[in-house]
Amino acid sequence: ACDCVLFYLFYDLLLSTIMPNKCCVPKCTSGYDGKPSIARLSLHSFPLDKSSKGAWLRAIPRDSNGTWAPSKYSRVCSLHFHEDDFVYESADHKRKYRSYGVGDNKLQKRYLKPGAVPSIFPNLPKYLSPVKSQRPTSRATSSARISKENEDIVEAQQSLFLKDSVIDFSDLCLKCGDEKFPTNVHWRRTEDSIQFYCLSELCSDFVEIEFSVMINRDLTFNLYYKNVNLDRSCVNPLTTNRKITSVSLLQNILSHMKSIPFPPMKDMINHLINEVESIVENLYPSDIDSHKRKKLIFIREQLALINSTPKQKQ
Repeated sequence: ACDCVLFYLFYDLLLSTIMPNKCCVPKCTSGYDGKPSIARLSLHSFPLDKSSKGAWLRAIPRDSNGTWAPSKYSRVCSLHFHEDDFVYESADHKRKYRSYGVGDNKLQKRYLKPGAVPSIFPNLPKYLSPVKSQRPTSRATSSARISKENEDIVEAQQSLFLKDSVIDFSDLCLKCGDEKFPTNVHWRRTEDSIQFYCLSELCSDFVEIEFSVMINRDLTFNLYYKNVNLDRSCVNPLTTNRKITSVSLLQNILSHMKSIPFPPMKDMINHLINEVESIVENLYPSDIDSHKRKKLIFIREQLALINSTPKQKQ
């Protein structure tokens, strides 16, 4: 890119030495005989590429109805450009690209930035001089870009939050329809609950429910391992909330349940105690003095001792 810039500098310098150059903008007298010279005035040839050249021709007001075409010697003086259209310092600070005698790294001859278009025509009516829009500074551009990126991040976070959060029972049912749950986990909806269950294949002709999670209409949930009701404390690492508040929480609970090799001993014993109590109350009412009833009560008491602390046993 630097070699290309130097080529155009030397090309302009060569043309300026072999023949006189005058500004081709209507009513501009730069370069004409008898006109006072202007300090730091520079003349610039038309761009070589058609797109940039066309932009210059459209910007320069002429009465030729588009029939005028610049020659290779046609020039536009620097009075028709804004200061920020020029480059004064080399983009490459290597020693071999510096111009000597003009400063540390100043170019001996300034050149136009790529895409610069003449836009100042002081000797013509103001309506023929288009107002140049200010180029944003690098600081402003960076600040705007960072601000836009932050807005996009906040918007994405809000979108994810709304997609993940659960408002009520109907919202959960709707969002479950778009979710992919862990392998072998299925779900069904009843009038008052959603039941998730994982099937394990014991043999080719028989499957059983390994665990299940039942979510009630108020979004509270119950956990089961096989037919044992588990305490919700087994998912405390995931949440201490007694309700399902997001789809991601439900996904994590299901994955956690799949990772449990067996239910905690305390839950198993509590389940057995409940089963024994149910048998005692249903088969052996308290008004019947039954030897079997006494044995079952004794079994229940012994099971309860297993879950008791040493202090409670005293």
